[in-house]
Amino acid sequence: MAADPDCVVVAQAALRANDAPAFAAACAEMGLALELSTYRALCAAHDGWAELVSQRLLEQVYAALHNELGYAFLADFQATMLVARADDRVVIGTLTGTTRQQPFRWGWPIAGWSKANRAKNVPLVLAWAREAELRAGTPPYDHVIVAPRLRVAEAVTETSAVRASGDALFAALVADPEDLGTRAVYADWLIERGDPRGEIMRLHAEGKLDEARTRAMAMRDVVREHLKGVVQHAQDETGLVESFQIVADQLAKRGAELFSRHPVHAMHLIATDRKQLQKLATADLPLERIRTLHLEGRSVRKMSGTTCEIGPSALRATRVFANLRRLRLEGIADDVAEWRRFLGELCAPHLADLAVHDRALDPLVAHLVVAPATLPGIESLSLGSYQLDVTIARTIAQRERLTTLSTSVWDPAIAEVAAALAESPSLVDIELWRTPMDDAAVRALARGKFERVHIHARCSPAAVAELVERLPLHTLVLDMTYGTAVADALVDVLVAAPPRLTRVSVGGTLTGAQAARIAATRTLVRD
Repeated sequence: MAADPDCVVVAQAALRANDAPAFAAACAEMGLALELSTYRALCAAHDGWAELVSQRLLEQVYAALHNELGYAFLADFQATMLVARADDRVVIGTLTGTTRQQPFRWGWPIAGWSKANRAKNVPLVLAWAREAELRAGTPPYDHVIVAPRLRVAEAVTETSAVRASGDALFAALVADPEDLGTRAVYADWLIERGDPRGEIMRLHAEGKLDEARTRAMAMRDVVREHLKGVVQHAQDETGLVESFQIVADQLAKRGAELFSRHPVHAMHLIATDRKQLQKLATADLPLERIRTLHLEGRSVRKMSGTTCEIGPSALRATRVFANLRRLRLEGIADDVAEWRRFLGELCAPHLADLAVHDRALDPLVAHLVVAPATLPGIESLSLGSYQLDVTIARTIAQRERLTTLSTSVWDPAIAEVAAALAESPSLVDIELWRTPMDDAAVRALARGKFERVHIHARCSPAAVAELVERLPLHTLVLDMTYGTAVADALVDVLVAAPPRLTRVSVGGTLTGAQAARIAATRTLVRD
């Protein structure tokens, strides 16, 4: 969606001021009849997140009323928000205690939800709306309300014919790069004007990725206009440049032009010294657009793995963290004090995915990264090849919102590390790569709540059997030393595993007969 219209802003202000008449009037302008008391009661269940949920939910209500799909969805602030538009009513529902990765975990029976193609979710939303309307106020539809729709002067659905300018469409795409409806309208607008990027966008939206990639390669000079000599690895398979790699001094010089021409929302930012980020911090750039940031320090500009001090805390003076969802840090050789200035005081309200990839990471920095007080909203954490120990594992287990962990373990007390991670109340997806897991370590993991496990297995089939029996696993990845023959006993365990285990990957050498046996009972993923 584009920037919030006046009626949404007014409704949000009325909500903060507890002004019931103004709230009802603003909702009527949006296109529905909704009272402040009813709306507050719906959002009250979200406790400490209630204010944020109530503000963002209003945006979803407007989106559902005015977009082409007829629904809006958001998973954030430990909440799932779903709004569906029907003929003469709007169904508004929320769930508490959910995550972005598992938005329906605790409530509504919605299966097969697609994050990549929102149009595929329309039948699921319609079925949900029918059931929710019938059972509103009863589990699991406790937090559902149904509001009558009102006729408004402007049409509900916009088309390319009534979108007045490309600038407005570009701004809408920048505001929400994942809005498929906006992408479709912008593609139509470009096609109508003979711009070949529109056809590439249309092919990409239809899932014809190979053809879209071929067209993009053929007209790369057009798509990558103004980028030569400035950025590297520009991603333009969608017809638009939305991601690229750039050195910080070039971004400071040319960033305004780049952002004005391309809907960039992901960036690999390289810095070779402290001065570059300090200069970038003084540039007036719309860095709030960035959703994904890979920040890397390099002492040699074109050579990855050459670490250096870059002073990352300088970026706190920019707007880059305002809407950031994913952050990867690599090659940053600054001291502990600088890391504390950076991460210890960083405000990134939407950040859910943090990766810190540096095998030589200072232990004190590692403790700062995993500490529960550091970016407490993190749901996914990757420590790359950092050598996890028992102390770090115990600290990680204290993070209440963390659901996904990827790291390696070289501590001799691997079973103790596994036991510490199994104590986490929230971890459901764990990847301990290049970590030789013996029987004791695997059995320790089996005491957790994991639903997906990826380990380097040096354990007996009996230990694997205990793992699949005790955990609510849906995915199991077993890496093995290259060329290792898979024992028939392990195949027996995988074949006999509970039906909830639907995906299996085995890194050793499977015979054709072994692979066929596993594939007959569940999905076998081959490397």
